[in-house]
Amino acid sequence: MGSVDLIVEHKLALALSSYQGFFSLGFYLKPLLLYKVKAVDEVMKLARYLHSNMESYGVLVDHGITCLLALPKALKCPPPLTFDELIALGNKGIKVVERLMRISSQNEKGNATISVDDVTLLAPVLSPPKIVCLGLNYRDHAEEQGKDIPDEPILFMKPRTAIIGPDQPIIRPKMVKQLDYEVELAIVIGQKGKNIPVSEAKKHIFGYT
Repeated sequence: MGSVDLIVEHKLALALSSYQGFFSLGFYLKPLLLYKVKAVDEVMKLARYLHSNMESYGVLVDHGITCLLALPKALKCPPPLTFDELIALGNKGIKVVERLMRISSQNEKGNATISVDDVTLLAPVLSPPKIVCLGLNYRDHAEEQGKDIPDEPILFMKPRTAIIGPDQPIIRPKMVKQLDYEVELAIVIGQKGKNIPVSEAKKHIFGYT
Protein backbone atom coordinates (compact mmCIF):
# COMPACT_ATOMS: atom_id res chain seq x y z
CA MET A 1 0.00 0.00 0.00
CA GLY A 2 3.02 2.31 -0.08
CA SER A 3 2.17 3.86 -3.44
CA VAL A 4 -1.41 4.54 -2.36
CA ASP A 5 -0.19 6.15 0.85
CA LEU A 6 2.07 8.41 -1.20
CA ILE A 7 -0.80 9.53 -3.38
CA VAL A 8 -3.04 10.17 -0.39
CA GLU A 9 -0.48 12.18 1.53
CA HIS A 10 0.61 14.40 -1.34
CA LYS A 11 -2.42 14.68 -3.60
CA LEU A 12 -5.69 13.96 -1.84
CA ALA A 13 -5.95 16.87 0.56
CA LEU A 14 -6.56 19.27 -2.34
CA ALA A 15 -9.46 17.17 -3.59
CA LEU A 16 -11.36 16.83 -0.33
CA SER A 17 -14.08 19.41 0.11
CA SER A 18 -17.39 19.97 1.86
CA TYR A 19 -19.12 17.09 0.04
CA GLN A 20 -18.65 13.37 0.03
CA GLY A 21 -17.64 12.15 -3.37
CA PHE A 22 -15.45 10.13 -5.67
CA PHE A 23 -11.81 11.00 -6.31
CA SER A 24 -10.44 9.35 -9.43
CA LEU A 25 -6.78 9.12 -10.36
CA GLY A 26 -7.69 8.54 -13.98
CA PHE A 27 -10.25 9.40 -16.63
CA TYR A 28 -12.61 6.51 -17.38
CA LEU A 29 -14.44 5.13 -14.37
CA LYS A 30 -15.22 1.42 -14.51
CA PRO A 31 -14.97 0.30 -10.87
CA LEU A 32 -15.41 -3.29 -9.74
CA LEU A 33 -15.07 -3.77 -5.98
CA LEU A 34 -14.65 -1.35 -3.13
CA TYR A 35 -11.69 -2.17 -0.93
CA LYS A 36 -11.74 -1.00 2.68
CA VAL A 37 -8.12 -1.12 3.83
CA LYS A 38 -7.96 -1.80 7.56
CA ALA A 39 -4.28 -2.75 7.62
CA VAL A 40 -1.55 -3.57 5.13
CA ASP A 41 -2.40 -7.29 5.31
CA GLU A 42 -6.12 -6.98 6.05
CA VAL A 43 -8.57 -5.79 3.40
CA MET A 44 -12.37 -5.97 3.42
CA LYS A 45 -13.80 -6.29 -0.10
CA LEU A 46 -17.30 -4.88 -0.55
CA ALA A 47 -19.48 -5.17 -3.64
CA ARG A 48 -22.80 -4.00 -5.07
CA TYR A 49 -24.52 -6.59 -7.22
CA LEU A 50 -27.73 -7.69 -8.90
CA HIS A 51 -29.20 -11.10 -8.02
CA SER A 52 -32.59 -12.35 -9.22
CA ASN A 53 -33.35 -8.80 -10.42
CA MET A 54 -32.78 -7.47 -6.89
CA GLU A 55 -29.96 -5.07 -6.02
CA SER A 56 -27.98 -5.73 -2.86
CA TYR A 57 -24.47 -5.48 -1.44
CA GLY A 58 -22.17 -7.62 0.62
CA VAL A 59 -18.71 -8.77 1.59
CA LEU A 60 -16.62 -10.75 -0.88
CA VAL A 61 -15.36 -13.96 0.74
CA ASP A 62 -13.39 -16.93 -0.59
CA HIS A 63 -16.49 -18.83 -1.70
CA GLY A 64 -18.76 -16.00 -2.88
CA ILE A 65 -20.47 -12.84 -1.65
CA THR A 66 -22.09 -12.72 1.79
CA CYS A 67 -25.23 -10.58 1.51
CA LEU A 68 -25.29 -8.30 4.54
CA LEU A 69 -29.02 -7.67 4.23
CA ALA A 70 -29.68 -11.43 4.42
CA LEU A 71 -27.89 -11.89 7.74
CA PRO A 72 -30.02 -12.02 10.91
CA LYS A 73 -30.77 -8.56 12.24
CA ALA A 74 -29.02 -9.19 15.56
CA LEU A 75 -27.72 -5.64 15.84
CA LYS A 76 -29.49 -2.66 17.32
CA CYS A 77 -28.24 -0.81 14.25
CA PRO A 78 -28.70 -3.10 11.20
CA PRO A 79 -26.81 -2.36 7.97
CA PRO A 80 -28.27 0.37 5.73
CA LEU A 81 -30.58 -0.72 2.93
CA THR A 82 -28.27 0.60 0.19
CA PHE A 83 -24.53 0.68 -0.36
CA ASP A 84 -24.56 4.46 -0.85
CA GLU A 85 -26.15 4.84 2.60
CA LEU A 86 -23.41 2.64 4.04
CA ILE A 87 -20.70 4.82 2.48
CA ALA A 88 -22.38 7.94 3.86
CA LEU A 89 -21.94 6.53 7.37
CA GLY A 90 -18.17 6.39 6.87
CA ASN A 91 -16.28 4.41 9.51
CA LYS A 92 -19.48 3.92 11.53
CA GLY A 93 -20.89 1.92 8.65
CA ILE A 94 -17.77 -0.22 8.43
CA LYS A 95 -18.00 -0.98 12.15
CA VAL A 96 -21.60 -2.17 11.67
CA VAL A 97 -20.46 -4.49 8.86
CA GLU A 98 -17.51 -5.81 10.88
CA ARG A 99 -19.68 -6.53 13.91
CA LEU A 100 -22.43 -8.17 11.87
CA MET A 101 -19.89 -10.48 10.22
CA ARG A 102 -18.27 -11.22 13.57
CA ILE A 103 -21.39 -12.12 15.57
CA SER A 104 -23.08 -14.12 12.81
CA SER A 105 -22.42 -17.85 12.93
CA GLN A 106 -20.69 -19.70 10.10
CA ASN A 107 -24.01 -21.38 9.27
CA GLU A 108 -25.82 -18.02 9.10
CA LYS A 109 -23.12 -16.54 6.87
CA GLY A 110 -23.15 -19.66 4.71
CA ASN A 111 -26.90 -19.35 4.14
CA ALA A 112 -26.45 -15.68 3.19
CA THR A 113 -23.60 -16.34 0.74
CA ILE A 114 -24.10 -16.72 -3.01
CA SER A 115 -21.67 -17.54 -5.79
CA VAL A 116 -20.10 -14.66 -7.72
CA ASP A 117 -21.07 -16.52 -10.90
CA ASP A 118 -24.75 -16.09 -9.99
CA VAL A 119 -24.67 -12.29 -9.69
CA THR A 120 -24.06 -9.28 -11.89
CA LEU A 121 -21.48 -7.03 -10.29
CA LEU A 122 -22.39 -3.34 -10.34
CA ALA A 123 -20.33 -0.20 -9.89
CA PRO A 124 -19.75 0.10 -6.12
CA VAL A 125 -20.67 3.78 -6.07
CA LEU A 126 -24.00 4.53 -7.75
CA SER A 127 -24.40 8.31 -7.60
CA PRO A 128 -21.58 10.23 -5.90
CA PRO A 129 -22.26 13.96 -5.40
CA LYS A 130 -19.07 14.75 -7.30
CA ILE A 131 -16.25 13.04 -9.17
CA VAL A 132 -12.91 14.82 -8.95
CA CYS A 133 -10.28 13.55 -11.39
CA LEU A 134 -6.54 14.05 -11.49
CA GLY A 135 -4.85 14.88 -14.79
CA LEU A 136 -1.22 14.07 -15.68
CA ASN A 137 -1.12 11.90 -12.60
CA TYR A 138 2.18 10.20 -13.36
CA ARG A 139 5.45 11.32 -14.96
CA ASP A 140 5.41 9.05 -18.04
CA HIS A 141 1.91 10.23 -18.95
CA ALA A 142 3.00 13.87 -18.87
CA GLU A 143 6.16 13.18 -20.87
CA GLU A 144 4.39 11.20 -23.60
CA GLN A 145 2.09 14.18 -24.15
CA GLY A 146 4.97 16.66 -24.16
CA LYS A 147 3.69 18.35 -21.01
CA ASP A 148 5.70 19.81 -18.16
CA ILE A 149 5.52 17.99 -14.84
CA PRO A 150 2.97 20.04 -12.84
CA ASP A 151 3.98 21.44 -9.46
CA GLU A 152 0.38 21.15 -8.22
CA PRO A 153 -2.29 18.54 -9.08
CA ILE A 154 -4.38 19.27 -12.17
CA LEU A 155 -8.00 18.59 -11.25
CA PHE A 156 -11.09 18.29 -13.42
CA MET A 157 -14.64 17.06 -12.90
CA LYS A 158 -16.67 14.29 -14.50
CA PRO A 159 -20.42 13.62 -14.34
CA ARG A 160 -21.75 10.69 -12.32
CA THR A 161 -23.11 9.24 -15.57
CA ALA A 162 -19.49 8.39 -16.46
CA ILE A 163 -19.58 5.50 -13.98
CA ILE A 164 -20.44 2.07 -15.37
CA GLY A 165 -20.23 -1.48 -14.06
CA PRO A 166 -17.32 -3.87 -14.66
CA ASP A 167 -18.95 -5.77 -17.53
CA GLN A 168 -20.80 -2.89 -19.16
CA PRO A 169 -19.55 -1.59 -22.52
CA ILE A 170 -17.89 1.80 -22.90
CA ILE A 171 -19.97 3.70 -25.45
CA ARG A 172 -17.75 5.65 -27.84
CA PRO A 173 -19.27 8.90 -29.12
CA LYS A 174 -19.23 9.22 -32.92
CA MET A 175 -16.83 12.17 -32.86
CA VAL A 176 -14.15 10.25 -30.92
CA LYS A 177 -11.38 9.05 -33.27
CA GLN A 178 -9.20 7.35 -30.67
CA LEU A 179 -10.61 5.83 -27.49
CA ASP A 180 -7.98 5.64 -24.77
CA TYR A 181 -7.99 3.31 -21.79
CA GLU A 182 -5.86 2.62 -18.74
CA VAL A 183 -5.95 1.02 -15.31
CA GLU A 184 -7.64 3.30 -12.78
CA LEU A 185 -7.49 3.84 -9.05
CA ALA A 186 -10.31 5.72 -7.35
CA ILE A 187 -10.55 6.90 -3.76
CA VAL A 188 -14.06 6.93 -2.30
CA ILE A 189 -14.52 9.74 0.20
CA GLY A 190 -17.01 8.88 2.90
CA GLN A 191 -16.55 11.52 5.59
CA LYS A 192 -17.38 15.15 4.86
CA GLY A 193 -14.81 17.86 5.41
CA LYS A 194 -13.33 21.10 4.14
CA ASN A 195 -9.83 22.59 4.10
CA ILE A 196 -8.50 19.30 5.46
CA PRO A 197 -4.79 19.15 6.32
CA VAL A 198 -2.74 16.41 4.68
CA SER A 199 -2.24 14.70 8.04
CA GLU A 200 -6.04 14.24 8.40
CA ALA A 201 -6.83 13.20 4.82
CA LYS A 202 -6.84 9.43 5.41
CA LYS A 203 -9.58 9.73 8.02
CA HIS A 204 -11.99 10.86 5.28
CA ILE A 205 -11.36 7.88 2.99
CA PHE A 206 -14.02 5.16 2.96
CA GLY A 207 -12.17 2.87 0.58
CA TYR A 208 -10.51 2.34 -2.79
CA THR A 209 -11.80 0.94 -6.06
